[in-house]
Amino acid sequence: MNREAQRLETFGRNVPDVAPDDAAAPHHRLLQARRSALGAVRLAVAHMPSRLRTRVAAELLADPHAVLQAVGARLNRMPRLSEMPLDLEPEGRLEFEDLAGLFASSILNHGVVGMSIRQVAYIFGLVRRTGARTAIEIGRWRGGSTIALAAGMGPEGTVWSIDLGEKAARVLGIDPEELDAETRAFVQRFGLGVELIRGDSRSVDVDVDEVDVVLIDGDHTYEGVRSDFERFGRRVAPRGAVLLDDAFGDALVPSHPESVGRLVREVTASGEFRLVRRVDRLAHLERASAG
Repeated sequence: MNREAQRLETFGRNVPDVAPDDAAAPHHRLLQARRSALGAVRLAVAHMPSRLRTRVAAELLADPHAVLQAVGARLNRMPRLSEMPLDLEPEGRLEFEDLAGLFASSILNHGVVGMSIRQVAYIFGLVRRTGARTAIEIGRWRGGSTIALAAGMGPEGTVWSIDLGEKAARVLGIDPEELDAETRAFVQRFGLGVELIRGDSRSVDVDVDEVDVVLIDGDHTYEGVRSDFERFGRRVAPRGAVLLDDAFGDALVPSHPESVGRLVREVTASGEFRLVRRVDRLAHLERASAG
């Protein structure tokens, strides 16, 4: 089976089961709809003759607009204001980050940052509205989430960003310094405080004891994310935020509820942290107040 046919056959295979709660009920209904639609597509593809399957895959990939027109609405939230999430719970004037729910939120939004529009808007709005001034980031890739953190805090803030750099070579076939140079030039242009650290988050350190925000999006194995949380996540101040990407399942984007999600469940069960909000694949944990 060629690569196109394999991609089509596995399309929608790992649509997750999510236990609904009051806050996540609309999202849960959406995931159920996605599961049904994508399951039907996969079932139909699985019963096609090999040659026809290859032809269908090639046609779909050659005309993505036709695919989006046919299935796009089923892969994104219902386009109704009554279903629009307001993740940052605005009480007064609406800011642009409050309007992220107006847009579809899927892998089709990914660019410099490998997160949905809704996730990036939440990160930016959270650090801006809480007055955060210090953040540690594990995993920066092209630097998109680094910029979101730094821009939200403004020139008075500092982001320590740790990245191993292997993904640049593995995925793009380039020296990771090429991406870091672009990130460095961008933050210098706008006077943002960012320190780029190259190394393994299991061994490198940051010379700061307490920070306002920690964003973990590096090694997604259970051992890796547990190490990042223990070494850096626990440095957040009381009422500080730990943000973990890929904690919840997604219909199209590979995520890691079996490892990152497991960690979220474990640390919230301990009572030291509470789950404030789920934003697409992102978990926002808050450290309990001292005493």
